[in-house]
Amino acid sequence: MGSKLSAASGGHSSGRSPSMEDIHTAYKQRNLSRARDLLREACDGSESPQEKGQLLSISAAHGDLETVRFLLTEKHVELPTEPTDDHPAVVAAHFGHTDVVHELLESLSGPCSPQRLLNWTLALACQRGHLEVVKLLVLTHGADPENYAVRKNEFPVIVRLPLYAAIKSGNEDIAIFLLRHGAYFCSYILLDSPDPSKRLLRKYFIEASALPSSSPGKTDIQEKSTYMKGSFVLAQGFRPWSADPVALAPQ
Repeated sequence: MGSKLSAASGGHSSGRSPSMEDIHTAYKQRNLSRARDLLREACDGSESPQEKGQLLSISAAHGDLETVRFLLTEKHVELPTEPTDDHPAVVAAHFGHTDVVHELLESLSGPCSPQRLLNWTLALACQRGHLEVVKLLVLTHGADPENYAVRKNEFPVIVRLPLYAAIKSGNEDIAIFLLRHGAYFCSYILLDSPDPSKRLLRKYFIEASALPSSSPGKTDIQEKSTYMKGSFVLAQGFRPWSADPVALAPQ
């Protein structure tokens, strides 16, 4: 598959290396074999680690697990641990390619912690609605649902908190999963998304309050109320106490 393509097959017999656009076009046309040939040809003709990283991002974006493995294992393309918009794992998470995300994260080695990368891909997957990617990141790779997605020298912002991202995007199934695995409500979430938060609370806390006082469910509700860390909630009406939405809203 790594051989030069003939002019008849649409290859680059003039000696020009395939461009990124050529490869993207082949993927978009669902011509997987041609896309792989072009990508491997481009990789063979490049000495630049940056260009090879871009080729890895392209294959990750299109969910091409075979080519991702080829680039990682045979071409030894190194995966950085700092998240960027075109980072292969970030791109794969954006499009919901769970197997590709797993393959990329498994390739990481060395002393540098990938925690920022995990946090970034988790928040992005929550926003995009990719539940299987979220499960992979939390259950297999140890991403923390309570950590903000931040890049080097950046400050945390509420929109990059996984639970906030999931609720604001309407991904209730992901929000439920996060709550079950260590995420908490905070007052920003309650103020910015009162109706979705109310539905989630009603489903997990308020409905169970109808159980008899001797029921074990009462204890469960008390334990689950820790999800409300830092928040003040009324059972009737569900609104924060004396909260100023303008003062608390993220800038």
